[in-house]
Amino acid sequence: MAEPVWGNLAKTQDNPESVDDAIAAAIAVHNADPMAHMAAGQSIDVHRANTVVDHPVGSLLADKMTNSEWTMNTVFESLDVWNIVGSVDNAGQLGVAVYVEWTPTKTSSLSANPQFVPNFFNASKDMLFQTLALWDGSNTHVNGWLGFLTTYTSTDLGFGFQIRDGVLYAHVRCGTTTSDQVLSSVDITQAHIYRAQYNAAFNSVAFYVDNVLVATITRPTGTNWADDTGPAIGLHLTQSNDGNLRVGNLLVSRQI
Repeated sequence: MAEPVWGNLAKTQDNPESVDDAIAAAIAVHNADPMAHMAAGQSIDVHRANTVVDHPVGSLLADKMTNSEWTMNTVFESLDVWNIVGSVDNAGQLGVAVYVEWTPTKTSSLSANPQFVPNFFNASKDMLFQTLALWDGSNTHVNGWLGFLTTYTSTDLGFGFQIRDGVLYAHVRCGTTTSDQVLSSVDITQAHIYRAQYNAAFNSVAFYVDNVLVATITRPTGTNWADDTGPAIGLHLTQSNDGNLRVGNLLVSRQI
């Protein structure tokens, strides 16, 4: 007499489903569970937390790039398409130096035409500004801006990081309302990655320094940003000072 095969046995005496069938059904339920392996310490949770996801070289295909947003990433290899005020130099370095000096040049800036895509600066779309920057002045009396801004003043429409008289701010202004937060914990004499990310669904701007959330500001409702603001960096003096705003790279994106 042939020995019974365990997998072909009924799961229970009152259920004709075999053990193998029961296992297959349990696996199917698991595979259909979108939350599988996401608990703390499990594989997807660990995978998402890794700073580097190790895919083989060449395995990420160009046709897998997002078609839901427009993106610009530059180390300022050329300044041909940029609007320049004052002294801006990209010679001999990856990145750019925006230079000011009290006597000959009191304001220098670098900005881009905002119409990358129609009505680029649009409150209904997610937007991102990220750069590696270092404020390098001869004293603390310096003003500057990094973001979708045109100047360092508190009344400047847009969002981003501003320095006013040596104090770093997370800045959002829409219509006639300004919402600022002082970022006193950030040492601006050191290089940092500055990131300002607007979430249209929540109508708010999250500000990060070196991947640490330092401020969240809700954009005032009932008003809109102008559509004529592009990404910009700038440096300005109101009293004796000189130095550079050194920027290593710039990443800008907007939802399509």
